Amino acid sequence: RPQVPSLSDDEGDDGFVFPIAGYDELGVDQIVPLLAQLEDDELEDVKAREVAGQGRRSVLAEIDRQLGLVDAVGTSADRDDTWAEPAPAPEPRPAPAPEPAGSTALAIAGYDGLTVAQIRPLLAGLSHDELQAVLDHEVARDNRRTIVADIERRLGAGGTATPAARATKAPARKATKKATAKKATTKRSTKKSARATKRAAAPKFPIADYDTLTVAQIRPKLSGLSEAQLREVQAREESGAGRKTILNEIASRLG
Repeated sequence: RPQVPSLSDDEGDDGFVFPIAGYDELGVDQIVPLLAQLEDDELEDVKAREVAGQGRRSVLAEIDRQLGLVDAVGTSADRDDTWAEPAPAPEPRPAPAPEPAGSTALAIAGYDGLTVAQIRPLLAGLSHDELQAVLDHEVARDNRRTIVADIERRLGAGGTATPAARATKAPARKATKKATAKKATTKRSTKKSARATKRAAAPKFPIADYDTLTVAQIRPKLSGLSEAQLREVQAREESGAGRKTILNEIASRLG
């Protein structure tokens, strides 16, 4: 069975880990089997890189099939004919719907129309409050785990410094923003306290940070679990992402 390469081989300066190590050196027949093991946001990352690079039609078609955008990839004969052909220019992404009147604008323009690969580099320039606003919006809307994990990592590290240009805002605007931030901080503190109490009362899950891990990171951790722990992980996976590779691995270990 094909295995996803080690993720540590393709880590960027900002901590971003590309889902498939050594991607640009792989052929179509090496990439396609690995796509079935990726999550939707990881598939989006691979698609963005392929469109910006070689644009291989068979790879893009398989990604769209995994994402449910098409019913199936063509026959093997069709794929053989198209692997060497350049991909057609991607259709422009529809413009995001305008924000309702009275809503708070996010620091990233057109956020709802952007992919995971387009959003992540933009997070580096945001302040703590702006990161929190993006996090709240993402959780309430698409809840893409790659973005949520990236923002939480940045918030845990203290976020990035507010650009100096923001210090020139009018005093009245500063006062309004400070009052709003104080109210939001109090609200977040209450939520965090409630989550901490809930986590302390709940039994410890066998694999830490399970929901933020990929298939390749989870599979090695299954080997040290008892039968009861394997069944606990199986139940969580079935009620969550439902990744076939993990479920099959657990089933084989349970006999």
